[in-house]
Amino acid sequence: MTGPFVPVAMLNLIRAVLGIHHHRFNLSVKRSRRALEIDEKVLGPEHPEVAVRLNVLALLYKDQGREAEAEPLFKRALAISDKALGPEHPITKLIRADMRPNGPPGNARPEIPK
Repeated sequence: MTGPFVPVAMLNLIRAVLGIHHHRFNLSVKRSRRALEIDEKVLGPEHPEVAVRLNVLALLYKDQGREAEAEPLFKRALAISDKALGPEHPITKLIRADMRPNGPPGNARPEIPK
């Protein structure tokens, strides 16, 4: 990823994840939304990174028991990932697993190759 906004988006994502661990849900959502906005602007609304950001935001809501807010984000993330990467790609499988009501069986998530 390149461009002037990408480091800011990455920093916002890191802050969002750290905010979860400090029980700062509202701040985490705000930063995740900002990272999503930047990625949509820089990379385009159908880019796979946007799907990853949507999935992170959906997980924030899901972890708070706010499934009604998480569901449309998961659906959009899956649609983008399915179209851009294909149904068998590890990221697409990860999003599909995260969408399950109780998460992946045994809380195991598919491995993403490095």
